[in-house]
Amino acid sequence: MSLTPAQLARLQAVLEAAFQAEQARLADVSRRIETVQARLDALRRPCLPEAEQDISVAAMAEANMRWRTWVEDRRRRLNEELARLRQEKEARRADLAAAFGKRQAADAMQEKLQAEARQKARRF
Repeated sequence: MSLTPAQLARLQAVLEAAFQAEQARLADVSRRIETVQARLDALRRPCLPEAEQDISVAAMAEANMRWRTWVEDRRRRLNEELARLRQEKEARRADLAAAFGKRQAADAMQEKLQAEARQKARRF
């Protein structure tokens, strides 16, 4: 199937838009990964409770245990989300590579059409 120059130009515009959309999707996933990573990093920082004299040692130990349990649960959920996002990022990279390949193929078709037009013009 042969495309006219106008059809090929429209195809190139569509493929360029698709490529840019894939780039935006990949950037969005990357930003979400950075956000989750920042949350994980924040959990790694120790939380130093304010020393209050009216809290017993037992109450402080119980609060500390509950805090650690919460932190571990939160860390587990964030790591699961991070794994899912990294998997999504790899899929987005593959989609971006496919969109790039299509765009490159259309550019090659355009160059071929232009070369054929120049060669045809030289004959006349």
